[in-house]
Amino acid sequence: MDGNGQNPDKMEIDPLDQGPEAVEVKEPVSPLLLSTPNPSQQTVTTPATEKAMASIAPMLESFAPKTNAEDSRSSMSRSDSSPVGSDKLTVDNLHSHEAVRSKKNSRNNSLSSGNAMDSGMAKLNKTLSNSSSASRKSVSFHKEPEGPKLPIIGKIGVCAMDTKAMSKPCRRILNRLIENGEFETVIFGDKVILDESIENWPTCDFLVSFFSSGFPLDKAIQYVNYRKPYIINDLVLQKTLWDRRLVLAILSFANVPTPERLEISRDGGPHVDETLEEKMKEIGMSEESLYKLTHQEEPQWKMVDEDTLMVEGRIMKKPFVEKPVDGEDHNVYIYYPKSTGGGGRRLFRKIGNKSSEFDPELSTPRTEGSFIYEAFMDTDNFEDVKAYTVGPEFCHAETRKSPVVDGIVRRNTHGKEIRFVTPLSEEEKVIARNVSATFRQTICGFDLLRVNGKSFVIDVNGFSFVKDNNEYYDKCARILTNLFIEAKKTRDLLKTTLPRSSQLLNKGQFEEKEQKWVLKGLVSVIRHADRTPKQKFKYSFRSPLFISLLKGHREEVIIRAVQDLRVVLETVKIAETKKLEDPKKLQQLRLSLEKKMEFPGTKIQLKPSINSENPEIVDKVQLILKWGGEPTHSAQFQTYDVGEQLRQNIKLLNREALNDVKVFTSSERRVVTSANLSTMALLGLEKDHDSLPDDFLIVRKDLLDDSNAAKDLMDKVKKKLKPLIRQGAEAPPQFTWPPKMPEPFYVVKRVCELMHFHKEIMEYNFETKDVSQFQPDWCCGEDPQLFKERWDKLFQEFTTVEKTHPSKISELYDTMKYDALHNRNFLSRIFAFDPNDEALVKRLESKCGDLINSSGLVSEYPINILAMNNFKVPHDNGNSSHMTQSPSSNPNNSPSIANINTSNAHASAGSLGWVLKGTSSTAAGSSFNNNTNTKTAGNDIGENPFDHPLFARLRELYRLSKVLFDFICPQEYGIKDEEKLDIGLLTSLPLAKQILSDIQAMRDNDAAAVVIYFTKESHIYTLLNVIYGSQIPMKIARNALPELDYLSQIGFELYEADDPHVPSGKKHSIRLSLSPGCHTQDPLDVQLDNNHYIGCIPRISLTRHLDMDLVTQRLRSRFSRVSLPKKFTPVNISSPLATGI
Repeated sequence: MDGNGQNPDKMEIDPLDQGPEAVEVKEPVSPLLLSTPNPSQQTVTTPATEKAMASIAPMLESFAPKTNAEDSRSSMSRSDSSPVGSDKLTVDNLHSHEAVRSKKNSRNNSLSSGNAMDSGMAKLNKTLSNSSSASRKSVSFHKEPEGPKLPIIGKIGVCAMDTKAMSKPCRRILNRLIENGEFETVIFGDKVILDESIENWPTCDFLVSFFSSGFPLDKAIQYVNYRKPYIINDLVLQKTLWDRRLVLAILSFANVPTPERLEISRDGGPHVDETLEEKMKEIGMSEESLYKLTHQEEPQWKMVDEDTLMVEGRIMKKPFVEKPVDGEDHNVYIYYPKSTGGGGRRLFRKIGNKSSEFDPELSTPRTEGSFIYEAFMDTDNFEDVKAYTVGPEFCHAETRKSPVVDGIVRRNTHGKEIRFVTPLSEEEKVIARNVSATFRQTICGFDLLRVNGKSFVIDVNGFSFVKDNNEYYDKCARILTNLFIEAKKTRDLLKTTLPRSSQLLNKGQFEEKEQKWVLKGLVSVIRHADRTPKQKFKYSFRSPLFISLLKGHREEVIIRAVQDLRVVLETVKIAETKKLEDPKKLQQLRLSLEKKMEFPGTKIQLKPSINSENPEIVDKVQLILKWGGEPTHSAQFQTYDVGEQLRQNIKLLNREALNDVKVFTSSERRVVTSANLSTMALLGLEKDHDSLPDDFLIVRKDLLDDSNAAKDLMDKVKKKLKPLIRQGAEAPPQFTWPPKMPEPFYVVKRVCELMHFHKEIMEYNFETKDVSQFQPDWCCGEDPQLFKERWDKLFQEFTTVEKTHPSKISELYDTMKYDALHNRNFLSRIFAFDPNDEALVKRLESKCGDLINSSGLVSEYPINILAMNNFKVPHDNGNSSHMTQSPSSNPNNSPSIANINTSNAHASAGSLGWVLKGTSSTAAGSSFNNNTNTKTAGNDIGENPFDHPLFARLRELYRLSKVLFDFICPQEYGIKDEEKLDIGLLTSLPLAKQILSDIQAMRDNDAAAVVIYFTKESHIYTLLNVIYGSQIPMKIARNALPELDYLSQIGFELYEADDPHVPSGKKHSIRLSLSPGCHTQDPLDVQLDNNHYIGCIPRISLTRHLDMDLVTQRLRSRFSRVSLPKKFTPVNISSPLATGI
């Protein structure tokens, strides 16, 4: 490239003007000519070879390998009636190993099962030219509840930050409220809430509004006073939840039992403004009590001895709980008495799978800040109770394991903490009624402790919903419906009885105002769902027997059909019998083909090596056997759920957009399957009974498959990566290696040692145990031998640091995640280390040295801050009136990413967006030296076998492989910013241009629309790099982004508002969003169901609402940096450095 990033040797031709099949295909030549050796060559045709050639000649007559172009065309134009094993892409071919799996006693819901998955491959349209966007099909299905529509009662306004308003529980309830047509909803949205005056906020009859981070509560209070809607939760009294002293004072006033407490206030007491003071008087609190509460001097206090705290003469002995008065500060400490070992436990907001950790040095109360001290209570059954009111007469309650037990959070497959529904006692029902009524919060969550048959409230959380409980959602919707109906009667009566003159005087209460900013369109780019690991073997053969399989072609050919694979298998058997090639290679190839021939997606690539002197002669052929990379059985649940969640969002924001839905997909099978199921859910179709209309999904290889345009530049980047894992290598400043981690060389060295350790354990268990009994059901069609084959290949790649290539890191990480989810039973037993097995211990000591007794390489691992904070992005606006302690005044606060943006991305890149956290995340490690300070919850450690200390090295292997993956593998798409942008443009420029074209069309059309592109991981990373390289103002720095897993998504949300000051009468904004996909911080800790399902993380905002012209201009300004080749050549440019593609 020249100084401007231009390549003078490439023509400035836009690939959007080229058909996706613009691939030159040469005429085939005679296979006899190709297989006849050149006299100058070493190869000589022997009688054995001639006999072998003669024996396969009849089979070659029907043998039909295809070139890349022919293979692509056949995969898009096959008929549904094609037989199993044909080269055409069919339902039966996609799932042909159902029969294989049934022979192995695999369960019925395994790999890609179900009618919806079957129908997914039958609804493909031929690839369209890029210039034919006008012919793209759109359709909408609205499966509304049967029965007549009910008359409209009123409009429900939701005034909350988008992340809360569009959360799954909130959506579930709102969609139940609107499903019969009784109510309309209007989501105010961040753009309106933060940027518009309250006079421009939409009007509504009923308001759902609540505080969360970044929400301007005072502004919402002004709106309520101006418009006077019916509110289900009092906004002013929500301010009391910011200070635990106010909460406890109100609970005491309401005769709600709370633990015994002492208070040390060093800030003069809670801050109560005028409006809040009036509200607290309304609920009955006296002026005198409020004055005492808000005018406090620091009390006299001291530690009488190591275990006794005295405050103003009142005594509390350890164990006691120390809580910051700030309701948003979750750094709660528990101090244990010296008689039981001392120390303390730090509780905090859940980080991954942890909620607390034991600290043997924690003994002295904090002296900076204000705190509440409560007597520690040993709870019944070691559980907390989370209670959720909906009005005074209904309360749902769930138990969870108390965080003081071991600090380990058990999560379900949706990533939510595991809880169990529990009935409330009559006393607890009275408590719930008092909490809801006194705080004037119809929907209100609070925390209970049950101790010896009595209940105590320890916290009130305000507006919160139960998660993943349809019975609760139904009940909540019914209660709210009744409340809204009664409120509407009162409002209508007021309108009919109040004189017209009075209504004019109270204009704000009676005028109607529509939503100002409306969703006009959504363009979403989505990665495919969960897949099996991609595997391959490579062989090089010179025998004319294998060269003849080219069938006269002088270019690469693809063999997919089972009957053609059988021809290759017979060829291998003949070569093995005649000893025409290396016997070990032939045996491995024969065994692999016999096992994997009928797996869906299995294929062989034959690549000829042409003689340099005579282009009519093939010197040798490279045979590559590939299998795997197919959708798992959990993929169908993931993809359908993503489509359903998107549908629920759009129904609330602008359901008219569902009338114009266009979906495009790459040509790869796993991508098409994901596109099919997700689209069905988006359109409201039942996956078990319905199917998409014919030709609805549009295959766009030119947009969504890889091209070879970036291959040269990516190869250069890969060459830079390998030296980075060598000893003493200095990483470039752009390389985001954690500053406190050992250099990559030592991490890879430790990984190699751990791989050798587990290799010996696996081999020992295969030799001495009946491994077939370890896991009776294999959900993805494998067996113990195939498991061993996968891991043996990995063990060979990680023998020494010098022989390890960075491209294998993601293969290791991908395999560990896959087995943790789909082969957990086998994983836990095949790598089980039994210290009482003398033969195993002796073997490990002789083969692995001191590793058997060694501690981990590091005690802290980098954790992405976004992932640590449950993917919540702190808001940086200054509208909140909630005054909290500054981070500097409380060093125990968790790091924030509020200031992580592009403006400071140059500083400390290695730690930006990442923090180091300790490794005591197992039940045993967390409770070490502390088992006498708290009760032990039965056999809690047995809940997860990987919590056992004997799996510490397996956990270390997973954590270190993730560190290498997070900080090395994404660099494949460029280390320097310029490399990231150029590789991004060379890979995703056609897609980026098409997205801007879609946005332009949405802006110009009257109706709202949705456009979705399903693709692979490479396009997700490269498109993101184009966005970041365009200098669009971002809320999150690029190297603060978490891992982008299956079904990760990039969203372009277009909003429209009326504006009389512009010629068009409309103005538009764009907000970019991102979902990390179906990701969990540690799959070893996820509680799995039979579907092995990992839920998709909701989208987070990458930007604020930005002017549409700003976004489009900045993106277009980068498009001229590169020139794409004249012809589009689909290839897989991504090495194994990128998982999941």
